[in-house]
Amino acid sequence: MRTRAAFDRLSCPRDPVTLARVLAAATLLATFASVADAQRSGSGEGYLFQEPTARLSIRGGYTVARAGSDLFADLTDQFILSKRDFNAFSIGAEGGYQVAPRVELSVSVDYAGARSPSEYRRLVDNDDLPIEQTTRFERVPIMGNARISLLPRGRRIGRLAWIPARVVPWVGAGAGAVWYRLQQVGDFVDVGTNEVAFDELGSDGWTFGGQAMAGADVGVTPHVALTVDVRSIWARAALGRDYSGYERLDLSGVNATLGFTYRF
Repeated sequence: MRTRAAFDRLSCPRDPVTLARVLAAATLLATFASVADAQRSGSGEGYLFQEPTARLSIRGGYTVARAGSDLFADLTDQFILSKRDFNAFSIGAEGGYQVAPRVELSVSVDYAGARSPSEYRRLVDNDDLPIEQTTRFERVPIMGNARISLLPRGRRIGRLAWIPARVVPWVGAGAGAVWYRLQQVGDFVDVGTNEVAFDELGSDGWTFGGQAMAGADVGVTPHVALTVDVRSIWARAALGRDYSGYERLDLSGVNATLGFTYRF
């Protein structure tokens, strides 16, 4: 590493992670309750009395980190790590409101966190044992989005009935804030003395990000849809003093998820 300063802790580093997890869990419970309610109310008839104008979605999937900045290159060179060790399972929630027949505005929150054991590639301690650490990489993008349906969301029958389309593909884009944390905890070699000592190194904070997204909603009931979602996220963040001398950290990646949408 290029510096040995102590890890600079922020006041509430876990708040964004907790927020993402709570929102996803609450939305999951709400969605399952909505599915049960739709089944009890006879939603299998295939129509609604009016077109839904809002939705609530939950999703889970996998995020592939691009890990393209020089710190990631240094970590994978010095330690037994590869870029795929920064990939992670993800959870997310999103709420949207229809502002035009095929246009929707939404707010989304996602969380992806990777935790990997690591050790120096070319160094061992005085007993020829590996010098080990644990490396964590977490991201929480909070985005405002605009989404366009590529096909009509449904059709009206007379004045009292609206039938949702079976499959609705869509595309969209968004921008917002991205919280991140990169942390290493374990034993490290002091480059000045060659001594091995326990230390904590890390950096966290907020930065601006953007995303492009595409997917499809597949109707299960008139109120509930299965949602396939792929998002490409772009963001870079300034690093803290533990990693001084490095360029901005690459937070970009691709997130593919599957989830449920409740329309109301």
